[in-house]
Amino acid sequence: MRDNPSRIRHFFEEHAVKSRLITAALLFLLCGLSVPTFAATPPAKMLVASAPARDSESKAAVDRVSLSFAEQVELLSVTILLPDESEREVYQASYEPGAAKKTGKAFDFPLAEPLTVPGRYKISYLLTSKSVKSLNGFIDFEIAGYKILNSPTDETVTTTDPQISPEAF
Repeated sequence: MRDNPSRIRHFFEEHAVKSRLITAALLFLLCGLSVPTFAATPPAKMLVASAPARDSESKAAVDRVSLSFAEQVELLSVTILLPDESEREVYQASYEPGAAKKTGKAFDFPLAEPLTVPGRYKISYLLTSKSVKSLNGFIDFEIAGYKILNSPTDETVTTTDPQISPEAF
């Protein structure tokens, strides 16, 4: 018995519609999944150099903070978290209307008072740019001193003076 040609055409049309719907759904899923992944991708590494360098250790006093970025930025603030967990403001932008903005790719800030106390420090900076709405970055570094263990007083003696050798204790 032969099938009716209209039944065959109807069968193919029905499956063609389902095939198109499945293809459209797959494309929607693929596009929908790739958009959030693209949006969640972090911007290119903004900080390209700093002084003191990230995770560095220095035996000398730190008398300036330098920051270099991959692109032009508007710097909003720079602060240093000291070993005693107090903060020292290095730069703070004025939020007054019409106030001059600090923009550029490289910034250098001489410190009013050098950092000399041994311990861990953290530089915090806040910026905006064309590719980043707001970015708060951190740079950890350490100022080391001479640490004498097993001293006659059973205390740790620390100094940052390069003229004094550990044997002096």
